[in-house]
Amino acid sequence: MKNRQDEHYYSKQNISTRYTTIVFAVLAVALLTISAYSYLTAREVQENYNRMVSESLHRLELINDLHNKEDLVYNAAIRHINTTDAATMARLEQKIKQANEAINTDLAKLGELIKVASRKQLLQQYVDKRNRYAEMLNHLIELSRKGLQDDSYEELKLTPAYHRQQKFLNILGTL
Repeated sequence: MKNRQDEHYYSKQNISTRYTTIVFAVLAVALLTISAYSYLTAREVQENYNRMVSESLHRLELINDLHNKEDLVYNAAIRHINTTDAATMARLEQKIKQANEAINTDLAKLGELIKVASRKQLLQQYVDKRNRYAEMLNHLIELSRKGLQDDSYEELKLTPAYHRQQKFLNILGTL
């Protein structure tokens, strides 16, 4: 009789050990599955974050380039107004033309990077104001080339318009 009890006891213990082993195996598989899912999700979040930061940095680089090119245009226009040498004027006009073309290229690139509608609208406002600024600048250069410029035009029109352009670029950079 004792043999039977021992067998029954060992059989129960064997079944308990099997169940325990199965439970631990299921828990281990569940833990591995959750860990793998968490890792993949975290990696996806990190990739999205990296892409977002990269796009933001690229957008800020473009805005910084726009600032620099606007500075170049403004300084060249001031020098154009203050010189009477035709060769210097021609060289400055060429510089302004190249900078304006580069600005338009950068604005197109910036338009592709901006996804949010309100930011696109703000960029379009800047482009519209930039086009009016470029027209005013071309008119001023034409007057300067003909020797008809007025120094007050620089103070009253060009400098305030330039400052508005820079301010608008600053706003674009903070969004």
